[in-house]
Amino acid sequence: MIEGEIVEPTVVHISISTGEMGYGASTQAIIEPKSVIRVLPDGPVYHQLFATSGAGKHLQLIERWLLSLEYRDLVDAYTVALDELYAEVDSRREILSRNADATFKPIEETDLYLRKEQLWEQLWTLRQDSRNSIAKTASDPFDRLLALEMGAYFRNASIQMRIYDELALLLDEDLVARRVKPARDALFDYLQNAAKRKSLGEGEKVPYFVLPNVDGEEVALSDVLDENELILIDFWASWCAPCIAQFPKLKELYAEYNENGFEIVTISVDDTLDEWKKASINQELPWLDLGAIGGFSADVPLSYGIFFVPMNYLVDSKGVVIQKNIEPDQLEELLGARRKGQL
Repeated sequence: MIEGEIVEPTVVHISISTGEMGYGASTQAIIEPKSVIRVLPDGPVYHQLFATSGAGKHLQLIERWLLSLEYRDLVDAYTVALDELYAEVDSRREILSRNADATFKPIEETDLYLRKEQLWEQLWTLRQDSRNSIAKTASDPFDRLLALEMGAYFRNASIQMRIYDELALLLDEDLVARRVKPARDALFDYLQNAAKRKSLGEGEKVPYFVLPNVDGEEVALSDVLDENELILIDFWASWCAPCIAQFPKLKELYAEYNENGFEIVTISVDDTLDEWKKASINQELPWLDLGAIGGFSADVPLSYGIFFVPMNYLVDSKGVVIQKNIEPDQLEELLGARRKGQL
């Protein structure tokens, strides 16, 4: 038995190991004042534990879906798949003990192994979907914070950043200072460092891409470059107020200079297709508006080193960066000077 003191609900990671070659398993739990957590092996899922309390935040946010019929049915199916795989391994050992020259398809290529992996992926997805749903839709902002701390959207930094920013406005200042801001800052630093490794500077050539517009028609950057002399590649999102605030001025510049070889390509980094389409239609964007759905983790934003929006690149017809993060007023001066032959 382990006892301790705690003042507010906190996510803990529990690991049990009996040695380098022995049993090892882990799980998560939410502990809070006066809570009691029992930790048991989760059946055949040998590297997972089952933490149970029967009450409080742990029951509400973790235990309830672990006990759901859907999850337990998957665990049962995984049990069968694991037993069948072990039986196959034992059978091979028995055959090899009698015939050392016997050959088999690699175990990783068998249907039994692939079935086991598929079921494990389904178990993991169900766990992650539960965390994601709580983090995005729970009515209690503290529950949303706990879900993030459990790993919600850990593969989608853009959603994590949005939720942290929302929670900073919903939770009390002390909690924000202790648990929201440090996590948000660490995530920002990680994204910033990753972006620096991939960021494009002036004189460098941007990566080519093919992305769909709101009608599902694919647009290739190479075709846009062939047809224009200057192209503003502008990353935005439906939730980005500064991005949308720039659109009126960009519309003015587009109307004035588009016939002179100037094109704008906006790329949405929204998390869902619906969010992007609704915002794009609502904004009545006159230029090429494309979607890199999936947030900052999508391939195109990653290849351009995008970790925040708005962010843009002004490139020439060869795809070479002329200026990065150019403001609309700066762009207006550049386009005007170019039309007068000063550039």
